[in-house]
Amino acid sequence: MMQAALGDSTVKGAEMYVDPGLFAVGALIAVALALAFVGAHRPAIPRPEPLPPPKPAPIFVYKSADGFFKHWCEFGDNAVEFGKGMVAQVVDPTPFTGGVNPVYTDERGIQHVALRVVSDDGGFIVMAAAASTKGPKLKPDDLVIWVPGAHIPDLGKTMGDARGGYIGLVTATIDASWSIDGLQVVEEFTPAPLTER
Repeated sequence: MMQAALGDSTVKGAEMYVDPGLFAVGALIAVALALAFVGAHRPAIPRPEPLPPPKPAPIFVYKSADGFFKHWCEFGDNAVEFGKGMVAQVVDPTPFTGGVNPVYTDERGIQHVALRVVSDDGGFIVMAAAASTKGPKLKPDDLVIWVPGAHIPDLGKTMGDARGGYIGLVTATIDASWSIDGLQVVEEFTPAPLTER
């Protein structure tokens, strides 16, 4: 009988015995080679293109302050609420009051104006003061943000419209334009330090 040793394998005639551990190692090597081949020939996955930066919101510009005011009366949020900024327009009261200056400035430097505030019926008149001395010089036809505060019924009777009894402040001037981001502020009134009030 012929017998030859080959590693851990033994050949006896036509029979061959293979060690199970050696077989497992060979199988692992074959799997690793197969995975390496597949990985080398796998098509590359394209990376998504970076998103472009968002475009700025379009701005709708009106031909005139009167046109902007009319549009806001028809389509704006016109409910008067304490502390809520509303669109208004400076008007000249001198034809009705007999005064000379459409904008009155008191001894502290605070400007006082007559405003037409947006409403569903085309606007109502209030008297208002600027929020501080530090801000734009107001003039008739200026578009502004008016913030209503307290309501004085007797003042409303004097004005001939209950809504005219609201006391409020002008906090900024605005442009005759808007976008989904909001109104376009031109210049704000900067609140004065408490020591100067």
